[in-house]
Amino acid sequence: MSMREQVHAVKTFAPLAVEAVDRMAIAIAAKKGNDPAYADALATLKELHHVLGQLIAQAERGRVTKAALRALEATKGKLHGILAGNASIILAEPFVAIAAAQSLEWASALTRVGNVEANATLVGAIYCALIGGEKIGGRKP
Repeated sequence: MSMREQVHAVKTFAPLAVEAVDRMAIAIAAKKGNDPAYADALATLKELHHVLGQLIAQAERGRVTKAALRALEATKGKLHGILAGNASIILAEPFVAIAAAQSLEWASALTRVGNVEANATLVGAIYCALIGGEKIGGRKP
């Protein structure tokens, strides 16, 4: 993918991802109570907001760095680890979680260097948590 295509992809999808991440953070903050996993998820979402903001700023200047793309992937991985181990966070607002995960996957898949397929591990983890939550707790999203 050329730099021009990467810049276009960031300008197109990163703002959507920021909005979805912000909505997820609001939903989690409203339900977190004193659970440390919720606090970790919230902190990671704030970090993700910052990383996406840096990508958008770079795109506005016409260049997206590999370091910024690696930071996006690393922060997404951190969020995945938190959510995979704490399905209750996802179940707090499942549709917001799905939107955030999907937006992040679009943003990162379209800015990768080379011909790399989209990594849907975050989206998959959220779907598994939803299915598992419904089967275990009988809760419908």
